[in-house]
Amino acid sequence: MHRRRFILVLASAPLAAKLACKPSGRGKRRNKSDTGPLGQRATDCRVASRQRGKALNPRQWRTYRAACERIIPADRDPGATDADVISFLDEQLSRPPIAAFLPLFAAGDRWLNLTAMRRFRRPFFSLPPQQQDAMLSELLQTRLGDQSGARLFDTLLGLTLEGFFGDPIYGGNRDERGWQMLKHLPRIPRPACPRWARG
Repeated sequence: MHRRRFILVLASAPLAAKLACKPSGRGKRRNKSDTGPLGQRATDCRVASRQRGKALNPRQWRTYRAACERIIPADRDPGATDADVISFLDEQLSRPPIAAFLPLFAAGDRWLNLTAMRRFRRPFFSLPPQQQDAMLSELLQTRLGDQSGARLFDTLLGLTLEGFFGDPIYGGNRDERGWQMLKHLPRIPRPACPRWARG
């Protein structure tokens, strides 16, 4: 099974189950004038795209942007970079409880880049996709101090999926690209705009 097909099945199964359990006729389809519980339209409650991190330093930002793109790569549909998953990831890592994983992400960044420089004389984010995939697979078998690379990858996988398919008000799923891939039309009321995202 190709990676994108796997991701699509993984993401759509819980969504389909949730929609199947919704009583018929109770959900309203949203339009651009719909507002959430606090009165913000989805387009008014959107984390601005950025090129530098709040929690991640510049190298970590580029490392995990590349890693997220290998989890959901662009093909005929947008990938993680197109959906600005890295902004979601960085925002989550800047706030509890996810901020507790920041040391693990820092250790993973060091391992990926030191190993890439030793083997290829290039940082991880500059490697071709096949080499990045091989290193991410190796990360699963690697110890990062007192924690495992597998735990880092599992956490990264979960946050990448959330950032790609979650509500755009949390910083990812730029322009609802993840929803478009699933042909998902959200219903209202939408979630309340997070306090940190209110302009």
